[in-house]
Amino acid sequence: MRHGPALSASPSLLARCLPASAAALLGLVVASTAVAATAPLARPVPTLQLSGPVHWTAVSGRTGQFSKTVGGNGDIRAAKHIKWWESSDEPCQFQVGLAAVDGNEPPRNVDDEFCGGSPGSPKVVWRPAAGEFVTAVAVCLTDKADTSKDKLKGLRLWGRIVDASTGELGAENGPAENTRSHCAQWSPKVSCPAGEIATKIKVYYNRQSGSATTNEHGFARGISLGCRAVELD
Repeated sequence: MRHGPALSASPSLLARCLPASAAALLGLVVASTAVAATAPLARPVPTLQLSGPVHWTAVSGRTGQFSKTVGGNGDIRAAKHIKWWESSDEPCQFQVGLAAVDGNEPPRNVDDEFCGGSPGSPKVVWRPAAGEFVTAVAVCLTDKADTSKDKLKGLRLWGRIVDASTGELGAENGPAENTRSHCAQWSPKVSCPAGEIATKIKVYYNRQSGSATTNEHGFARGISLGCRAVELD
């Protein structure tokens, strides 16, 4: 059996041949199809994120025989606080508190330690404002005659608020400060490059007395900041 050519009809012709209710429905379908074809596609809303390589500041305090890096490695979170513990008067455990630069992810803490015993109660310094992140640090040291035995006994932190709509940094705030006994001399402040915020720290330390062949046990002497730029993605 042969089939004839398929017939097509315009919407207006179909509307005249259909009942009123079906014709009205056809009109709605045709109109919505036309709107969908001409409406612009929705653009994704820009979000804040970290970008580019890590830039390390100079050291505030003193360098050491060893170092440990503590903090975040992704493109989402930056530093809000630094917490540290001592074991038998030796500053040896550090934590960096991280928060999402876009505010859409939960905070997290990253710790590392080089203690020879159980650390006691912590000290913490933080930048409290919403959207504010660490951008500068200064270390307070003891004042030993033998400078190789100087220890970290206090911290100051400065911060800047990130504008969620532009990614630009506001004016510098701070410092916030916390110290322990024997904080005797403040080292110069070190700051992230312009437009960058801290995402991690590098803690410099020397071995404890009697630990001549290991780097597992020591006391902190200085800190540098690892900084990255912020941008709208």
